[in-house]
Amino acid sequence: MQLSYRNRLNWISIIFLCLLVTLFIPCNLSHAISEKRFIVGFSIYSPPVDLIDGDNFALQGISVDLAKMLADNMDLTVQFYALDDLDYSQALEKGIIDCFIGVKDDIERLDTVNIIETGIRIDRHFFVNSKCVTFTSLKDLPGHTVIIRGGDFASRLLTSRHDISFLSSKTEKEGLALLDSGKAQVYISHSSLLDMDTIKNRGFLNIREVGNPIKSASLVIATNKKNFELNNSLSKAYEMALSSYRYHRLLSFWMNREIGLVNAGKQNINFYLLASFKYIKIAAGIMILSFLGIIFWNNMLKRKVNKIKKDLYMSEQRYKDLIESSPDMIHLVFADGRVRMSNKISLNCLGYNENEMNLLKLQDLVSAEEVDKVTVLLDRAFKDKYSKTEITLLAKSGIGIRVEMVATIVKWDSNDENLICTFSRDLTERKYLEEKLIHSDRLAIMGHMAAGIAHEINNPLGIILSNTGDLISSGCDSEDAGESLKSIERNALRAANIIQDLLSFTRPTPLNKAFIDLIPLIDESLLFLKHKVKVKDIKVEKTYSDSSLFFLGDEKLIQQLLINLILNAIQAVSHEGKITLAAKLQDELEAAVILIEIKDNGVGIPNEDIPKVFNPFYTSRKTAGFGLGLYVSKMIVEKHDGRIFVTSDLSKGTMVTVKLPVVLPSAAA
Repeated sequence: MQLSYRNRLNWISIIFLCLLVTLFIPCNLSHAISEKRFIVGFSIYSPPVDLIDGDNFALQGISVDLAKMLADNMDLTVQFYALDDLDYSQALEKGIIDCFIGVKDDIERLDTVNIIETGIRIDRHFFVNSKCVTFTSLKDLPGHTVIIRGGDFASRLLTSRHDISFLSSKTEKEGLALLDSGKAQVYISHSSLLDMDTIKNRGFLNIREVGNPIKSASLVIATNKKNFELNNSLSKAYEMALSSYRYHRLLSFWMNREIGLVNAGKQNINFYLLASFKYIKIAAGIMILSFLGIIFWNNMLKRKVNKIKKDLYMSEQRYKDLIESSPDMIHLVFADGRVRMSNKISLNCLGYNENEMNLLKLQDLVSAEEVDKVTVLLDRAFKDKYSKTEITLLAKSGIGIRVEMVATIVKWDSNDENLICTFSRDLTERKYLEEKLIHSDRLAIMGHMAAGIAHEINNPLGIILSNTGDLISSGCDSEDAGESLKSIERNALRAANIIQDLLSFTRPTPLNKAFIDLIPLIDESLLFLKHKVKVKDIKVEKTYSDSSLFFLGDEKLIQQLLINLILNAIQAVSHEGKITLAAKLQDELEAAVILIEIKDNGVGIPNEDIPKVFNPFYTSRKTAGFGLGLYVSKMIVEKHDGRIFVTSDLSKGTMVTVKLPVVLPSAAA
């Protein structure tokens, strides 16, 4: 496998750095082995340890500088060890530390250690909350809440007193924070110098120092009593320090300095040069290892990026294949209709190549009569995020393809504006099948109509023939002849009415439209049938809208519709039945409609017969009616762009619902 130029450079860099590390590590280890360590312990809760932001700690103070001076005088490398709750004498006995530098009264078992007094004194003061004005000295402690730290001199001195309230803290920062917040009034300092540093660094504004020092404690150097050799070496090293200018400068800096932790000043330049060289080597090693890690991480990231790019390419290819395999014509267009992209199916069906298609607009693919239809489709897609229409696309050859076009909003990429994706499905085969189905339905309807017409006309024709036979045979007197002629006339008119009703609704006739108020029209239609309602003693309940219900329609036809529906309800109920009439406005998803409901408590219609009720010549009454009432009603409703429904519960009643579109007089004008 051949490596690219960049990969070869990466591997050469890695090999070179590995060689540097192999040269650096033995040198550093040999130097580390030759060094003699001098481990000095300090208390993490007393000088000179200062915690910085809780993340790490910086060892600063007179004890640290003294330890460095002693180590230099003994030609040793100093190492610091911060002690928490472990007893210092116990740490010395176990060999965890070589010596301990700290306040004398922090050491619990003095009989097990050797002590070198340094003559440096640590002052302890009282600190109070600024709002506390009742405390001035030790005698004022009763009645105040006092903060002490476990294990220090104040804890051993005062916890046995029952007239004082205590709060415990681990560090001076925690105790001073409690004092600053006002949760306690008095804080007993472990080291005034360190506490003043903390007050300034932490920005505690509600604390002040009161009274004279409570106590001054000695700073001591403690070693294990059994380690005579180390004790003698430390004693000689301390005597050397006492006579040096560096020691006096150290005391002057730490004991007379301004409040605030600072660097220990210029100390022995040789000490810092040696320490700096050691740390430079460590830093160089860390940098080399970090650089190696960065190179390794960079290569790993490159592999991940390449994998992600490959996955994205595969995902993009899958979506592209999905679009190209679609049976629909797909176009991606801008808001003005300009084509940005088309799939292969659309190019093949319309006869354009990709470059030609990208120079066209969607409006160029339809006839001039349907350009506005495309514009409305695009505008509605941007407004409603979805639109649909039926339209004819023109191929390059001029052949029209009838399609159902659906348009949706898509976000192609972060920099582009929103685009519209159109899906056009060829309706040629569907239209052919629909026409065949309609033709079949028409033939079936014609068969049903022919059978119904034959049945309905056969009855009056039979009566006519019977009466005509009697007249021809002269088998009846003049009075009977007159009755026969009236019967012939009556049944001939009946047959003519059946034919006329059919012709009225099979041939298109223009509507004489005008604005009509439906509520008075319903009452008027009910008035025409008042006699039939009275004969059956039917109870009629009416529920109308509070305001007028204006409708644009043919008043004569609408009244015929209402009479048909009310008459059906009257015929369906028994004696003392009930009919409910309702008319109101109703909001629906698309638009408001006028809702008319005619409900009865009659015999009802079986579920299997409900789909047939609008068929011509279908009737449940075998002795009366032609079965044209609901058929005619449906034709009237559809001529007015409305809808009609029938719901029924056998033996409980039937409800006919009519929904008519609302057109306000102002809108029509």
